[in-house]
Amino acid sequence: MKLEKQSFQSIHEYMDLLFQNFTPTHEEMKQAKAEYRKIYQQEYQQTYQKKYVQISFRVTQDQYLELQKTAHLKQLKVTTLAKQRTITIKTKNTIAIKRLLLELIDAIEEAVYENRKLNLDDILIKLSTIEKQL
Repeated sequence: MKLEKQSFQSIHEYMDLLFQNFTPTHEEMKQAKAEYRKIYQQEYQQTYQKKYVQISFRVTQDQYLELQKTAHLKQLKVTTLAKQRTITIKTKNTIAIKRLLLELIDAIEEAVYENRKLNLDDILIKLSTIEKQL
């Protein structure tokens, strides 16, 4: 009575295909609904896992309490606060790196167009700063 590995648009489509040659009993309908639910849940879980990645990490009890206090003040869940902070840090680093790269490009272009010697110490400092932020 089970239909395997087929994608159905709805439970009605599933049941129409399953019971196309006979009229099911109440028990057969209950069983078919349970089977459809299982198929649907598996497909949903696979789709969800392709779209999202779960990250987990451990913190000390003191760190968690600190996060919990901050989250409570901002009226957020602790996981939401941690996610926001992670994304914000990455965004800030990206902006700082872009700024430093633009400064480097400007310095090199100026030296080339004005036939000046490059200040290698300044360039090396900026490059090492970029490397640290990566």
